[in-house]
Amino acid sequence: MDPEKREQFEEVAHSGGLIVFKIRTDDEDRTSYQVNLSAKSVIPGLGGRKLAIRAIYALQQGIPLGVVRMGGMGGDFSDRPHPSCFPVFIGSDSEGMFGHQCPRCNMYWRSDEARLCPYCGFEGPGHLFLTDAQARYVEEYCHTLSTALEKVKNGDIKIDMDAVASAACTDSEKPKFYYAEETQQHQFRCDKCGCFNDVLGRVCYCSGCGTRNDLEMLKEDISMIRERIAAGGPYERFVQDTVSCFDSYVRKHIDELKQMPLTRRRRGLIEGKTFQNLERTRDALKDVFDIDILRRLSDSNIAFCIKMFHRRHVYEHLGGEADDKYIQATGDNVRLKQALTETQASVSDFCTQILKIAEELHVRFHEILPPLTEPIKRHKQNSSRAEEF
Repeated sequence: MDPEKREQFEEVAHSGGLIVFKIRTDDEDRTSYQVNLSAKSVIPGLGGRKLAIRAIYALQQGIPLGVVRMGGMGGDFSDRPHPSCFPVFIGSDSEGMFGHQCPRCNMYWRSDEARLCPYCGFEGPGHLFLTDAQARYVEEYCHTLSTALEKVKNGDIKIDMDAVASAACTDSEKPKFYYAEETQQHQFRCDKCGCFNDVLGRVCYCSGCGTRNDLEMLKEDISMIRERIAAGGPYERFVQDTVSCFDSYVRKHIDELKQMPLTRRRRGLIEGKTFQNLERTRDALKDVFDIDILRRLSDSNIAFCIKMFHRRHVYEHLGGEADDKYIQATGDNVRLKQALTETQASVSDFCTQILKIAEELHVRFHEILPPLTEPIKRHKQNSSRAEEF
C-alpha cells in the first residue's frame, strides 16, 4: 500500500530479509566475520515490500554510538567510533520507512530520513532516534553476534527477519528480534528535501531538513475556504474562518520561536496572546523577532487587511453590526449599527493577502531557525538530474 494513503495507527510489518553472520577462523586462530543480507520481494501473506537498510555502530552490549556511512556492505568501517563496535544493520518497514523516537520529547514518527525531531526540532545523528523496539533489536543483534564470535569457529549464524515480518500478521509469540512500525496521522513528502514524513497532527518540521510544513497546510486550508467561497454566500463567515486559520498559523510559529531566550518584556508581548488583531500581531512580531509580516503588502492592501480583521470581530462578537470602535479603527464609510456584508471578491482577495503575509512569516521564521542546507541541496541536484532524463 502507498504509505501516503495509509489509515492512521495501523501496524506496518517489517520488510523482512535474512541476516547471516559468516564466522571464519584462520590458521593462526584469528576470528573474523562478514555480514550478508538478502531479502525476498514478497512474503506469503504480506505481498510486495519496499526494503531500505540503514546501519549504526553499537558496542557489544548493544549501546548505539554512531551512524554508519552506507557506501557499500563490504566497506572497512574505518569511521567506527570505537574499535570494538559492531555495525548493526536495521531494516525498514515494508513500505521502506523507519520508525523514529525523539530522545528529548519521546514522540514517535516514521520517515525515510531522521536528522531532527519533527515535533520539538531536536537535531542529532540517526542513532539517537531509535525506537524502544529498535533498541531492543540492536541489543539482541549484538548479543547474537558477540556470542557467535565466542563460540563458533567456522559457521553461519542466521537472523530470519522474514519470520519477524510474518509475526506482525499473527497473535503468536513474537520473535526476539521483532519490531514493527505504526502509521501516524499525516503523511507528506517535503517539497524542499524530498523526505517522507508520517507524523501525529498536521504541522511539524520535516525530519529530513527541518523545514516547517505550516505554510503548505495553510494553503490547503485556504484552498478549501476558496472552494466554499466559489459555492456561494453568505460570505461573512469566510472572513472568520480565514482569520481563524491565520491565528493558528501564527501561534504555531511563535510557539517555536519563543523557545529561544527572550527578555521578560518581549516574552510578555507574545505569551498567551491571540493573533486575531493584525496590527497588534504585526507590532509584536516586529518588536520581539524583527519580523515585519506586512512587508510584502502595499499600503492599500495593508489597510484592507486591517479592516477585514476588525470585521472578523464585528461578525463574531457584534452580530455583524458596526460599532463606533470599528468605525474609528478602520475609517470605513459605514453608519453606526449598519450591518456589514462581504462579496465573493472581497473574501477571495482577503485569502490572497493572508497567504502573502503567511509566506513572509515562513521566510523570516527560517532566517531565525534555518533548515539544514545539505539535504535540500542534494534534493535539488537529484531533481535536476531526473529532469535531464
